[in-house]
Amino acid sequence: MRRKIAAMIILFTAIFIVPIGASTSTIEMDKSGQTIDFTHTVFAEYVTATWCPACPVASQALYNLYEEGETQFYFVSIVYDVNPVAKERSKQFFTVAVPTTYFDGGDKNMVGNVGGNVDMTANAYKSIIEEEGSRVVKPVNISTSAVWLGDNKIEVTVVVKNNGIKPYFGNVRSYITEIESRWNDAEGNPYHFALLDFAIDKPVFISSLSSKTFTVTWDGNNANSGQHFTDLSQDNLMVFSTISQWIPHLRTGYESEKYTQRYLAFFIDSVSADTP
Repeated sequence: MRRKIAAMIILFTAIFIVPIGASTSTIEMDKSGQTIDFTHTVFAEYVTATWCPACPVASQALYNLYEEGETQFYFVSIVYDVNPVAKERSKQFFTVAVPTTYFDGGDKNMVGNVGGNVDMTANAYKSIIEEEGSRVVKPVNISTSAVWLGDNKIEVTVVVKNNGIKPYFGNVRSYITEIESRWNDAEGNPYHFALLDFAIDKPVFISSLSSKTFTVTWDGNNANSGQHFTDLSQDNLMVFSTISQWIPHLRTGYESEKYTQRYLAFFIDSVSADTP
């Protein structure tokens, strides 16, 4: 029995630890220096774990890129091993390796980091974001308003507007995140924009040239999956909202000789953010 348990632990570890530099995307660097015309702001979901040795480089690369303010994107950290809501989100991509970063609902992804180097990894992320940012999106927009109510509660209002002449069916999500997380990576550094919970996660149908408004009160004292966030700081919170298409697209993630990750991507058409 002990041998069987040991074998299972080894298998689990082997699946989730990926070689530094592994990537499922062919990355073409823009050497022309030309400005990229973004059709929309890109949204990245960075799946990670507190024990992951390859993740600190990826974490720092994403945050550096965001702080520079020259690349049109947002990101959230999905710390799956300490948060059941984050774990469930990572499972929706059938994630089997960390770090893995999914762009715009999984249209593109990147596994691992590049050579253990922060700058090289940031450049790789930037290239993917610029490519994804030129994708043609559906004519919908989402806006987010977050109001601090005190006592670890936030009123979240999301407005989704369909500017097209066809009906739109998709899914709305509002991510409650901590700007500087309570959870640290394997090197002891705090994550950024780490997912705590979803304030909204529901399908939506919007007729042509119309809009829908959703307002909820998210209570950190009684969050989803039995979580309790009773020590929140108003100035350390950010709420991101996305609207994604209902049509699934098959994508490939982590690949090895023994296993290939397949998942369904639901492309994100619009993202917005607000601080309470």
